[in-house]
Amino acid sequence: MIDLRAAAHEWAAGGWSVLPCQPGGKRPLPSTGFKAATTDAFAIEAWWRDCPRANVGVRLPEDMLVVDIDRHGGEDGFASLAALEDLPETFTIATGGGGEHRWLSVPVGVRVSRRVGVVPGIDLLAGGTGFALVPPSVRFGGRPYRLAVDAPIAPAPRWLLRLAAPPPPRAPDPRAVAGATVGRIAGLRHTVASAPEGRRNELSFWAACVAADLGLDPEEVILPAALASGLDVNEVRALCASARRRVAGVGR
Repeated sequence: MIDLRAAAHEWAAGGWSVLPCQPGGKRPLPSTGFKAATTDAFAIEAWWRDCPRANVGVRLPEDMLVVDIDRHGGEDGFASLAALEDLPETFTIATGGGGEHRWLSVPVGVRVSRRVGVVPGIDLLAGGTGFALVPPSVRFGGRPYRLAVDAPIAPAPRWLLRLAAPPPPRAPDPRAVAGATVGRIAGLRHTVASAPEGRRNELSFWAACVAADLGLDPEEVILPAALASGLDVNEVRALCASARRRVAGVGR
């Protein structure tokens, strides 16, 4: 009979932070998810006393990358892997559904990210961002997870690190930027037009500075609203010119 509680203690004794997962599944049972993983024997004992059939999850350390290979939905991760460059022999776990988890180490200072479906049938599980089930966990309808290759964890090859690199940040949507600018202009005009007597010059100058800092023409932004508030056209043009000079001088 599979003793998941004993297995959890054994993994923790080896220095791995463990957590209980849904019996027959892989959803973490603690409300804080994989972040609850621990090596504390008392916490582990309590978890598996409450749920003896809980699967065993291991939080992936920051310097770890797991290649998750599966066959499902017409996708064959093993065929995809064969079309790529070779992976070194490394610590490997056979999953309950006929796939594999190949564990590899990441050099200090190199960033990797979780990549789902990086190629058909293969996900990359990045250290610090999740967990993986370990033996002798059992998924519904599958066999127990088992150790397939008992070898030291090998360094991830460069081609794999490139594949696991975080994607570049997306450029902002020009439509969103334009929409935000239009909204800001409307807000500046409202501030100027509704300025109380005695603060019209102050708030108009502030709005002109904000407009200039956004790369806009202060007069075009605030002139109609300032005139509507009761300011003189020459007065408004003078404070707009002053705002341009102030913004142009920032950072010199």
